Amino acid sequence: MRRLLIPRNVSRKKLLLASVICFYLFISEVLVYYIQSLRWPAIPSTGVKEDELKVLFVADAQLIGHSNEFKTVGPFGFVTRRDSDRYLHKTFNLAYSHVQPDVVIFMGDLLDEGSITTNDRYEEYVNRFYAIFQKARESKMIFLHGDNDVGGEGLDMKTDAKVERFEKYFGPIAGVVTEGSVDFVKINYDFPDRYADEKLMELKRITDETNKRHFKIVINHQSVFKRAPFQFKPVLDMVVPNLLFAAHEHTSHVIECWNCYLGGNNRGGWAKPEDVVTVDMKDLKMLREIVVPTCSYRMGVPDMGYGVAVINKSGLVKYTVLWLPHRYTVLYSYFFFVTVIILGSGAYYFFISRTSTQHRHWNQAKLKSTKFSV
Repeated sequence: MRRLLIPRNVSRKKLLLASVICFYLFISEVLVYYIQSLRWPAIPSTGVKEDELKVLFVADAQLIGHSNEFKTVGPFGFVTRRDSDRYLHKTFNLAYSHVQPDVVIFMGDLLDEGSITTNDRYEEYVNRFYAIFQKARESKMIFLHGDNDVGGEGLDMKTDAKVERFEKYFGPIAGVVTEGSVDFVKINYDFPDRYADEKLMELKRITDETNKRHFKIVINHQSVFKRAPFQFKPVLDMVVPNLLFAAHEHTSHVIECWNCYLGGNNRGGWAKPEDVVTVDMKDLKMLREIVVPTCSYRMGVPDMGYGVAVINKSGLVKYTVLWLPHRYTVLYSYFFFVTVIILGSGAYYFFISRTSTQHRHWNQAKLKSTKFSV
C-alpha cells in the first residue's frame, strides 16, 4: 500500500489544524441540524391516518434584503443574507421531510423589505423565497401577507399597489382555501384596519365562500385576540371560526377565550407550549388562537421553530412545534474559535521565531569560540 505523501512545505501541525477546522465546520453546518431534528417529537396522531390533514406552518421567514442589511453590516450583507437563507433552507427541508405535510401555510412577513423595495428587487426576493422553500411545492401552499410584505405598521402605509404586487406572486390576500373538511379563512385583518362598512362587506364575501358543514380555521398574520373585544367580535360573529392561527409575535403561545361567542372576555395565554396542544373544534365554549413562532434566527428571539398541526375530520386537532437549533450560538463559537486560532498561531510562531533566533545566535557564538580556540 502506498503511503500518503505530505509535501515538505506542509507540516503535520498544519494538517492537524486543517482537520480540526473541517471537523468543526462539519459539526456546526451539518451535524447540529441533524441532531436537532432527531430531538423533534413524532407527529401526533388523531386517529386513522386517512382521516388526517397535516399542516406545516412557516411564520415570519422575513428573507433579508439589501437596503436594511447594508445599514447594519455594510458590504458584508451578502454573507449574512446567504447564511440566513441557508439556515431557512436546511431547517425547512428537514421539517418538511419530518412532517410530510398536505398543506404548507406561510403566515406572512415573507420578505423583510417587501413593502419598501423596488419592483426589480422584489422579483429577486421572490425568486430567492421560492428557491429556499422549493420542497413546499410538493404540497398545497397557502400564503398570507404581513406588514413587511405590504405595509401597515408604523409609518409604512399599506397601499393598493403593494397589495397588487404581493398578489401577483403569492395569490389573493383574502379568501377561503378548502382542504378536506377544513376551510382555511384568510381574513386580511391588519392592525390599522377597522371593520367599517367596506371591511364588513369583504368579510361577508369571504364568509359566503365557506361551507357550513366544514370546520373553519381563521389564519391571519397578526393576532385577532390581541385586540379589544369590539374589534374581534365581527370576525367571530360573521365567520364563526372553530380555531385561529396567527404569527407576527415571533414567539410561540396559545391564547384562550372562554365563552367568546356568549360575549365573554376571559382571555389567557400559554407561553411556549413544549408539548402537544389538543383542540376539539366542536367545542366552541373554549376558542383558541395559536400563535406560531418565527423560523428565522434573525428575528432577535431565542427560540425559533415550525408549527405542525394534525387535523382530523372529526374536529380533533393536535399541534406542536419543531424547535430549531440556535444559530447565533454557532456564529459566536466561530468568532471564539477563530480568535483562539489566531492568538494561538501568533503565539506559536512568535515562540518559534524567538527560539530560532536564540538558537542561531547561540550557534554563531559557539562557532566564534571554536575559531578562537583553534
